[in-house]
Amino acid sequence: YVPIKFHLVQKSDGSGGILLRNVLEQLCALNNDFRSLGIQFYIKGKLNIINDDRLYTHHYNYRNVMETYRDPSAMNIWLVDNANPTGFDGYVAGYYTNSKDWLVIQKDEIKSFTYTLPHEVGHFFGLLHTFNGWDMDPWTMEAHGNPAPSMS
Repeated sequence: YVPIKFHLVQKSDGSGGILLRNVLEQLCALNNDFRSLGIQFYIKGKLNIINDDRLYTHHYNYRNVMETYRDPSAMNIWLVDNANPTGFDGYVAGYYTNSKDWLVIQKDEIKSFTYTLPHEVGHFFGLLHTFNGWDMDPWTMEAHGNPAPSMS
């Protein structure tokens, strides 16, 4: 059994948040995805609803604020409007940060039929990508070739 602390970030006026239904559907899908491994996730305590414009639009700049909400006895999952780290040129649906031991997921990726959260939970448990990575160096045919080179 794995406790999850969901941090639902909204604008300061309370708008722009994620539907509770989407969070619950995603939790059901996550449990279904990990069922064969004998892992079951549950919501620890109440959902943490945070009304803060700073975290809603630029969470990465305010990781110190996020740290104050972190639950050290649960898997912390932040649901924000935009999951891109500051200064990253590209699209980020979600990421896991081992130094903070939390996951940040773009709220639009939280639906019963998406795989961003299960993918990032895999990283939480130490799984690496099955491809060659390129996390901070997005793949291009010019730079990496096609087919992509083997890491072995």
